[in-house]
Amino acid sequence: MSLLEVNNLKKYYNKGKNTEVKALNGINLSINKGDFCSIIGVSGSGKSTLLHILGCIDTQTEGSYKLEGKEVQKKNEKERAFLRNKKFGFVLQDFGLIEEDTVYQNIYVPLLFSKDKKKVDLLKILKQLNILELKDKNVKQLSGGQRQRVAIARALVNDPDIIFADEPTGSLDTKTTEMIMNIFLELNKKGKTIIIVTHNMQIAQITNKCFTIKDGIICKAK
Repeated sequence: MSLLEVNNLKKYYNKGKNTEVKALNGINLSINKGDFCSIIGVSGSGKSTLLHILGCIDTQTEGSYKLEGKEVQKKNEKERAFLRNKKFGFVLQDFGLIEEDTVYQNIYVPLLFSKDKKKVDLLKILKQLNILELKDKNVKQLSGGQRQRVAIARALVNDPDIIFADEPTGSLDTKTTEMIMNIFLELNKKGKTIIIVTHNMQIAQITNKCFTIKDGIICKAK
């Protein structure tokens, strides 16, 4: 059984109106536990919309999205929030960090919504991402690569099954991009399922499964 399975998934904005936009127009894909996947496409192709639906940030207009064999659309908002906070981790292109807070405070944010605060070793996660020495620094003092490592650390706090990353290297230089991708590779080796949205073919080639999206449709899969 697939971990994630999508069939004929569609997402329309302003459906039925003159301004209707078909962001996704019949997506089919399957992702297994432990896969390292990329969804590649140009800006406006629908890749971020797809990621938001897979991550329960948004919902589809039509079609089926099953997580561990269960239809996600049938879940209520409380159940979807549980998935976002416990089963999923998110890494964003713009990092999504609180500039005025310290590294430690930023990483602690997911625990504000968790019942397992005492079970999480934040220092171990900081050490794993090689940012332990930065824990008391304000985020605004960090480089782009350091910020992205903080964002990854935050995504790991609740020990998610799946990590969703939206253009995680989009604003980074080549050397820092390589470092960040090596972190994702190591996390994948440890059993994390990772799904990356990117426009960069070199990034996509690192993953073991790649879906190319164009005009809201998967036009190629490997």
